[in-house]
Amino acid sequence: MHSTSVGSRTTPITGVGNGFNSLFQSAMPSQLQINGLEPVAAKQNMDVYVCTSTADLYQNLGITAAIAAGTTFGSFKTRIELVNEIQSSFRSVTILVVYHRITGGNSLTNAGFIRTPTDALSLYRQGGDSYVSSVSTGGFYIAALSYATYDETTFQNVKAQADADFSGWKGTLNAEFAANITNLANNTHTTSTFHQRGEGFTSPLPDRNTFMSFMNGFGSPDFQLDLPAVLDFSLQPYTNMEGCPAGFRVIDGYIDSWTGRNSIHPGASLTAIAETVLASEQLLNGVQTMYDFYGCLAAEPKLATAKAQYTKILSDLDAWLKEVDEDPTKPGIAVPTISPDDLKYPIAQYSLLSGPVGPGGGGDTFADIQLSMIGRLVRPSRVAVHSGDSVDKIDFTYSMVLGDDSDSWYVSRGGGGGDWYAAIDFGPGEVILRAGPLWWGGDGLVKSVDFVTTTQTVQLGRQGSAPYNCVWDKTDTTCLVGFAGRAGRYFDALGVQYVQFQPCKWATPPTTQGLKARSTKPAPISGLRDPGALDRDGTPVDLVISPDRLLKAFLTTNAGKVLVLYGEKGGWENWLQCELAYDLRNNFSRPGYLDREKSDVYANAPAQRCDLFLTERPVGNFTPETIVIELKAAGVRRSPTDLFNGVRDDIAKMFSPNPRINKFNPRWGRVQAFAFGAFVANDPDTVFGAYNGWGGNSTKPTLVKIGNTVDHLQLALVMWNYKNYT
Repeated sequence: MHSTSVGSRTTPITGVGNGFNSLFQSAMPSQLQINGLEPVAAKQNMDVYVCTSTADLYQNLGITAAIAAGTTFGSFKTRIELVNEIQSSFRSVTILVVYHRITGGNSLTNAGFIRTPTDALSLYRQGGDSYVSSVSTGGFYIAALSYATYDETTFQNVKAQADADFSGWKGTLNAEFAANITNLANNTHTTSTFHQRGEGFTSPLPDRNTFMSFMNGFGSPDFQLDLPAVLDFSLQPYTNMEGCPAGFRVIDGYIDSWTGRNSIHPGASLTAIAETVLASEQLLNGVQTMYDFYGCLAAEPKLATAKAQYTKILSDLDAWLKEVDEDPTKPGIAVPTISPDDLKYPIAQYSLLSGPVGPGGGGDTFADIQLSMIGRLVRPSRVAVHSGDSVDKIDFTYSMVLGDDSDSWYVSRGGGGGDWYAAIDFGPGEVILRAGPLWWGGDGLVKSVDFVTTTQTVQLGRQGSAPYNCVWDKTDTTCLVGFAGRAGRYFDALGVQYVQFQPCKWATPPTTQGLKARSTKPAPISGLRDPGALDRDGTPVDLVISPDRLLKAFLTTNAGKVLVLYGEKGGWENWLQCELAYDLRNNFSRPGYLDREKSDVYANAPAQRCDLFLTERPVGNFTPETIVIELKAAGVRRSPTDLFNGVRDDIAKMFSPNPRINKFNPRWGRVQAFAFGAFVANDPDTVFGAYNGWGGNSTKPTLVKIGNTVDHLQLALVMWNYKNYT
C-alpha cells in the first residue's frame, strides 16, 4: 500500500523465532528460546490463474492484504512490485503463471520466552506482537500476460474467454496454451502487456517469446536455485505462549482489526480496506480521465467527490495506525467509520449514437466509429473536403489515445472528383460544439459541412447560406467522436456519431465481504458476554459471543493433542463439540441455556438437529442473542473432501437458497449461525483450493491454519457464518 506510514520501518525476516510487528510488517529481535525445530517439506508446483482484480493478483501470489500494506523486503517486495506494474486504471484480465519451488526452511515445534516478559508494552516494543513459527525458502518464477480493456462488454468477453481457456490449467505450457494466448492477444479491443519476476536464482529472465520454455524448465533439477529466498512464513501471537502478559490481549485486538487474522471475513480487515481503496482509486482515475477527455464530467458529479472520500479513508487509517503504535496496550482506540458504500468504484456508462443524417438516400452506408473504441479515447483530428458544386469526397482522420494501435488513421469516403479542397484540424483540447451537412434542394447531395468549435468556425465545401441542414449541437453530457452517412460517386448524406454519457454504475468490490459500517459508537449491550472481554478495537464492552475466536483459541492451545487424537478410532468430533460447549458455558455470563443436538431450529426441517445451540433469556430491554453452531472434524479415516462435503451440507441446512433458521422466533432475537470444519492435512491450502463443491447459494468458507506443523501435518479450520441482522 505504502500510501500510509506503513512500510517505513520494515526489517526482513531471517528465520523462525524472529519477533514480528504486524502493524508495520517488520521482523523484530527474537524473544524466544527455541527448543525444537523440524524441516519444511520440499515441494514444487506450477499454477495458472485468471485474475480480474488487484485482490485476485495478491491472493494468487500468496500476498495477504497486511503484507501488501507494508512489506518492503525480499520475495514479498518482488511480488508486490509485480502487482503494481500490472495495475491499470482500466479493468484488466491477467493470465498469471506461477511456479513455486520450496527447497528448505524450518518449522518451530517447541519454544519458550528467553525471559518472562514483565508487561505487554515492553514485549511489544522489544519483539512485536507475534513470532515467526515457520519459514519456507526457495525460489519462484512468475509470468503475467495482462489485457487492459476499455469497456465493460470487452472486459466480460475477455474474462469469459480467459476462464474457458486457462482456469484450472494443469501440466506444461504447450502448443495449446500458446494458441490460447495468441487468440486472446488478437482481440483488437485490448492492450496486451507482458510482465515477469523471479526470485531465488541468478539466471537471466527470458523474453515474452521464450517464457514458456523457461517456465517448463524451472522445476528441473538442472535449474539451480543458487540464491534461495524466503518465500513464505507463518506467525503465532505471543498470547499462545506461557508467560505472556495478560495485557497483550488488547494488542491482539488491534492486530485482528488491522490484519483480519482472526476474522471469518478477512476482507473486512483494515489492510484489506486500504488495498480496496487504492484499487478503487485507480479505476476511478481511469473513468474520470475518460469522462473528462470527452468533456462530459457533468454527467457524473460524484467523480469529483469520490477521490476525496478515498483520500480521507487512507488518512484516517494512517492516523489510527500511528495512535495504536504509540501505545497498543491502551484500550478504546476506535477505528474510523467506514461504510461499504465508501469503497465503491465507478463503471463508465455511455452509448454511441448517431445524429440526424442528410440529405440523400443514395450510395453505401458507413459508420467510422464502433462502441469498443470509446473507452480508448477516440476523436477526429482532421476533416478534409474535396468538392465542386457538391461534396465529392471527405477524408476523415482519427486518433485513439489508448491501445496497441493508438496512432492516427484515416478513411476516405465518396468519389474521386472535386476541384476545391479545404480542411479543418482539431487541436489538443479543442471541442466541437456544432457540426453537420448543408445542402440546397435538387440533387440530394451534400454541398458543404459546417463546424463550430471552441476556437474556430469553418464551412468546408460550397460557400453560402444553405436553406437546409441537419446539424448536431453538443450538450454537457455528449461529445462528437466520428461520422456516419452514405457515399458513392458523390457524398450523398452525412451525420455525426456522438457519445452520450450517463451517471456511472457504482460497484461494490468483492473484498468488502463481511464489512459493515465501522463506527466509533459503543457496541450494543448483550447478555452473552465475556466479563473481561475487549472488542476488536480494545474497548471494554459487553460482547456478542464470538465462537469462531473461542474455537480457534481452543484449537491453538490443544493443537498437539488434536494431532494425536485425530488418528484414533472413533474420531474427535464429539470431544471437540463437548470442549466447545464447556467453554461456551464457562466463559460467558448468564446464558439462558445451551443445548446439543437441538431440533426445531431449521425452517421446514424441524427434525434436523444442530450441534450446539446457545441462547440467552431476555432481561429488561436487552435483545436476546442466539448462536447456532454446526461443527465437523475429520479423522485419519475421513478425507478433507468428505469433511468439506459435510460442511457444505451444514451450510445448505442453514442457508439454501435462503436463510432457513427460524429467525423470526421472538425468543431468539439476533441470531448468528456458524459452520465449522476442523481437519489435518499435509497441505491444507492445496486441498481446500482444489475443492469446488461449495456451490453458489452461500459464501465460500474461510480457511485458517492453526498452530505449527508437526511431522509435516497441519491443523486447519474452515469457517462460515450467517446472521439475521446488520
